[in-house]
Amino acid sequence: MKRISILTFVVLLLFSCTAFAADSQPSNSNDADTFKEYLISKALNTAYYFEPAPEENHIAQLTDGQYYWQQFSSNCSLQKIDYVDPAVGVVTINGIKRNVVAWAAVWWGGGTGHFTEIMIAVEQTDGTMDGRHTVHIGDRIHCQKISIEKNKVIVDYLDRMPNQGMATRPTIPKKAIIPLND
Repeated sequence: MKRISILTFVVLLLFSCTAFAADSQPSNSNDADTFKEYLISKALNTAYYFEPAPEENHIAQLTDGQYYWQQFSSNCSLQKIDYVDPAVGVVTINGIKRNVVAWAAVWWGGGTGHFTEIMIAVEQTDGTMDGRHTVHIGDRIHCQKISIEKNKVIVDYLDRMPNQGMATRPTIPKKAIIPLND
């Protein structure tokens, strides 16, 4: 009986150590995905310079990729476009490598337009996000993909021909290239 107990204890101990070792091995893919999600979350909850924002200095503090305000008698909003995945990358600014998140948002200013903005947050050396970059892409366009390559944010989207009405579905492929130098 004593022999079975010791054998059972040894087997359980070996099993526990093996299970712990397997759990403690970081999965590069999972760690990278977790870090990417962490950066995206920080970017969706930071302050951005945003020209239509009514505050003095045009700073909009976003919460989960959203911002709401009242302008005259209209309700206005800025909201993340969920069908376009945010891009996460590393750029070099002033000789320092920085994490960057670029994502698409649409804002309604109370009229008929649905204005697409590319929101770009740069992680600072203290770990905070700086949302100083917002770039207007177009009115009622269809954003398709955002990527970060060689210190540039690249946005693929569909637009209309200059002579087409705003109610026309966008079908013309276009690309916006946004340099991130400083």
